[in-house]
Amino acid sequence: LERMSATRANSRASMTLDVLSPIVMLSGGAWFGHVRPVPALLLVAGGLLLFTLVEYVFHRWIFHGERTLDAFKKGHWNHHEDPLSDAALPFFLPPAITTSLVLLLSLAMPAGYALLLIGSVACGYACYDLSHYIIHARRFGHPLLRSWAADR
Repeated sequence: LERMSATRANSRASMTLDVLSPIVMLSGGAWFGHVRPVPALLLVAGGLLLFTLVEYVFHRWIFHGERTLDAFKKGHWNHHEDPLSDAALPFFLPPAITTSLVLLLSLAMPAGYALLLIGSVACGYACYDLSHYIIHARRFGHPLLRSWAADR
C-alpha cells in the first residue's frame, strides 16, 4: 500500500476522485434527495466548517502528534521533505470513507441530507487538496504570494 501511494497513477487517480466524489454526492443530495433549500444550505455550510475542523485535527494530532501511527507520521514527513512528490493517500481511501459516512448518517437522517453534509465535507477536502497542490507546484510571481506559499 505504501509503494502504491507514492506512484503518479495513484496521485492522479486520487486527485480525480477527490474532485468527482463531492460533485456526485452534492448533485445526488440536491437532485434526488427531496431536500428543503434552507436546511440544505445550512448543511452544506456546516459541512464546509466541519471539514476545517477535521483537517485541523488530522494535521495537528494525527500527522504531527506525538502518539500517532508511524505510517501517518512518516508519510506526512516525506511530504514536508519533498512537497512535489507523487505521494498521496491511496486513491480509494477518501471516497470509501465518505461513502461509508453517508451510509452511516443515512440511518439517522434522510439520505439526501447525508449526501449534502458529507459531500460538502468532501468538497472542502477537494478544494484544500487542489489549492495545496497549486501552492507546492506553482511558482508565484508576487513576493507576498511567494512568501505565503513558502509557509505552506
